[in-house]
Amino acid sequence: MSLFPEYYAREVRHKLGLSGPIDVTEVAIDLGVDVYEEDLDGPDGVLLKVDGTSVILINSNCTYQTRKRFTVAHELGHFYMPHHNLDKFMCTMKDVPRYVSDSKLEREADAFASELLLPLRELENELRCPPSIDVVARVADLYGTSLTATALKVIKATCEPVAVILSSNGNVEWVNRSRSFKWHVRNGRLSENSYAFDYFIGGTLPKDPQQVRADAWCDDAEPHHILIEESIPFSHLGRVLTMISLPFQEEYD
Repeated sequence: MSLFPEYYAREVRHKLGLSGPIDVTEVAIDLGVDVYEEDLDGPDGVLLKVDGTSVILINSNCTYQTRKRFTVAHELGHFYMPHHNLDKFMCTMKDVPRYVSDSKLEREADAFASELLLPLRELENELRCPPSIDVVARVADLYGTSLTATALKVIKATCEPVAVILSSNGNVEWVNRSRSFKWHVRNGRLSENSYAFDYFIGGTLPKDPQQVRADAWCDDAEPHHILIEESIPFSHLGRVLTMISLPFQEEYD
């Protein structure tokens, strides 16, 4: 019977005496895995196990260091978790690190990578104020993780009612909510009343958090309900990352 991926990531950190941000390539070497960059045709990362030797190959065409770090950690998950007993894993953008892969093994490798790079207990210590895009950016910069991966981990760690949405071409790609966020966030086309929608029309977003009608995002909210929307563009990807939350000390039945 296999354990949770997070358990294996914590085991690695404990075994190597790690705390805080890590050099994930050094972690791989300490575990007996060499890491190389290659011009890979398609995959973001590959794990190869041959005659007792394990190698991780990272696509050199990737220009984002946070993505490379996550890919190394993802492949280490395949290497370290005992039930990931294949001799070869080829992981594409679909698998790393979007948390929406159809493969159970790929989702487990994502969870392992997330915990290895940004442990939940350490993140909880960083969340001394309600989550915001600024908080996400600060933690991401400290731990060398992407804004998206960090935002998803914040959602898991916080007790505050918060949701994170990734959208592209004016449509919601995925939604992730904290346990205390009660409303259902709408899939499909973005509402014209959201600031994220404005980005796909005019190419701009407000720099500061904005109040927005809750029904701009949530079907089961009333028009008089209010949310705080913070949206940040990934212009090179044509996507927008949005965090919505209830105003401070505001609760709706």
